[in-house]
Amino acid sequence: MKQNSEYLEKLLIQFQALIHKTMNRLNLRQHDMDYDDLTQELQLHLLTIFESFQGDPLRSEADRYKFTAYAGRGLYWHGLNLLRQNKLDPVHISDNEEMDWLIEQEGDSDKETQTNIYIEDFLKQAQGRLSEEDYSLLLHIVDEKYTMDELAGLMGVSRDTIYQRKKKIQQRLLNIKDCLTH
Repeated sequence: MKQNSEYLEKLLIQFQALIHKTMNRLNLRQHDMDYDDLTQELQLHLLTIFESFQGDPLRSEADRYKFTAYAGRGLYWHGLNLLRQNKLDPVHISDNEEMDWLIEQEGDSDKETQTNIYIEDFLKQAQGRLSEEDYSLLLHIVDEKYTMDELAGLMGVSRDTIYQRKKKIQQRLLNIKDCLTH
């Protein structure tokens, strides 16, 4: 039954949100040039992941939870590999984003605008010094949307690993932290 095309279409529809969440984790947005291609690649990879999965995520709630975790990790790593192979930057700033950023800044004081420029410069330098994985973790930590426990679950590692990686990131960025205080 896994090979039935109608079933596979239902599977893709059911887990479409997981693909979009993965794209978000990879810091790719709909206006990015490679968004559609990578989305299609992840859909194909989701079907590959499904073929190796033991269970039926459309019929069993327990299997759906297991498959979501299993596929989420697989899609993320596959997406990172695709970005590396194509030498794509998972954090794109398009002309539209730059314009939006400038428009948002018009109402800010000069000091806030200057601070945002320092932060942007720091993040660009950090991106050059860190692996894609560590840079992604840095962005998640800075965003403060997730607790350390949630980050550990999201990345499929232990909480201690997240703290160790955070400490390693801090050490690597120690000599560029001054660009935040100018």
